[in-house]
Order: sequence, then C-alpha cells, then structure tokens
Amino acid sequence: MNTFRLFIDIPIDASSVGEAVLKGNELVFNLITLNEDNISKLGVSQINYRLGNDSDRQHANYFIIDDRDHASTKKTIIHYDH
Repeated sequence: MNTFRLFIDIPIDASSVGEAVLKGNELVFNLITLNEDNISKLGVSQINYRLGNDSDRQHANYFIIDDRDHASTKKTIIHYDH
C-alpha cells in the first residue's frame, strides 16, 4: 500500500507568534474534532501538523517553542485509535 499525504496551507493573519498559535490551535481543533468520526472511517491513524512563518525559511513549528524561544522543527501529532 502506498502512503500519500494531504498538505493544507492556511494563511493566518496575526500580529505576533502568540496570536498565531492561539488562532492556529483553534483552527486545528475545529477542523479535527468536528470530523473525528469521519477521520477514523477513512483509516487515518494520525495527523501531523505545524505552524510556520512565511519569513522563516526553516520548517519551524511555532506550536512547539523551547525555553530559549526557539521553534521546534518537529511536527505536532494527533494519534487516532481505530
């Protein structure tokens, strides 16, 4: 079986990283939890996502900030049990 990935790019207007994180978390929560039953029916076992910055050339994830205010390069993961 092949594995394909659905990439979704949603621009978020925000005046700061903190505001972008709040808006991004709300968006992800609404997209995923409202359709959790449908996601399971499609056989999806996990969803990986990150919050990036268009001016940052690295694949930073602003959902995960370390104690030195650096963004992680790891994606945030939601696991689903079938």
